[in-house]
Amino acid sequence: MSDTNDLSHEQLRLEQQFDDIVQTLARLALLCRVDLTTDANVRRVISGDSTVCETDNPEAFRRMREMLMLHFVARARSIEAVGADETQQAISGVVDRIREQFRRLGHGG
Repeated sequence: MSDTNDLSHEQLRLEQQFDDIVQTLARLALLCRVDLTTDANVRRVISGDSTVCETDNPEAFRRMREMLMLHFVARARSIEAVGADETQQAISGVVDRIREQFRRLGHGG
C-alpha cells in the first residue's frame, strides 16, 4: 500500500472519529441550549459552569463537558500521529458538515 493510500485511510479514520464526537456535542448543545461556536462558551463548559446553558439538564451538561474534553484529547493525539495540518483538515470538514446541519434545522451556526 502506498503512503498516499495510508494517508487517505488515516484521514478518513480521523474524520469519522471527529465526526462522532462533534455529532454528539451538537446534540448535547441543542439539549442544553448552549452555543458551542464561541470560545468563551466552550471554556465555561469545560470549567464546569452550567449557567452557560439556557436549560437545566445536568446529565446532558456532564456528558457535553466530557465530550469536549475528549475532543481536545483526540485532537492532541491526532496532531502527534499525523500532524497539525491533517488534523485541522479533518476537523474543519466535520465542523462544516455540522454547521450545515444546524442551518438546515434553523439553529444558525
